Amino acid sequence: TIWRYGYPEPQNDYRYVDITYDKTNYCTRCGIGLRQKDAFRMAKAPKWGRRHFYAPFWVEDELFISETAKMALENAKITGISFREVKNKKGSEYLPDTWQLYIEHKANPGLIPDEGYIQTVNICSLCGSVKYGATRENGSMQRFKKKAFDYAPDVVKTYEVFGGMHMVAIHEIIVSQKFYQTVADKNLDKSLRFYPIELVEDK
Repeated sequence: TIWRYGYPEPQNDYRYVDITYDKTNYCTRCGIGLRQKDAFRMAKAPKWGRRHFYAPFWVEDELFISETAKMALENAKITGISFREVKNKKGSEYLPDTWQLYIEHKANPGLIPDEGYIQTVNICSLCGSVKYGATRENGSMQRFKKKAFDYAPDVVKTYEVFGGMHMVAIHEIIVSQKFYQTVADKNLDKSLRFYPIELVEDK
């Protein structure tokens, strides 16, 4: 997304992490291992205007959408997603016209870490997890083995984790042509940016 809006609450001391996530498998050094356990909290609903998708600051791989976008995705029978209500800052009420686009599945392992797109491969010294540092500045594409998406729904997150050495840990969001065409046909893509990926047949 190219529209960043708001912060997950409570912001103080990043308390939203404890409220929103199960930290059983969380690594305090690289940030990998969080699993959502409760609804996100945001200070207020956005004024959507012509935009229908946003990502909050501090959270790189979650999308929040308007009621209009929710209805369009439901009508198109987009698979691999559900819709979660978003709470206010106190957690006492749900925000109007605001939904988390909850992505239910991860793809199978299959990233091809070619030079060009993948610039660094970082191994956490605490938990041993791998995190990839990537760039789109040179126009290169992510490459995956095609079988990573066998039987995949319309929306998945990557099995692989992206980010730098520190706390940012991102499972990138991969969508089907059907998802792309749905939001484009309904003019819901004003705040989204799509990048193609290359699928490689196993040799």
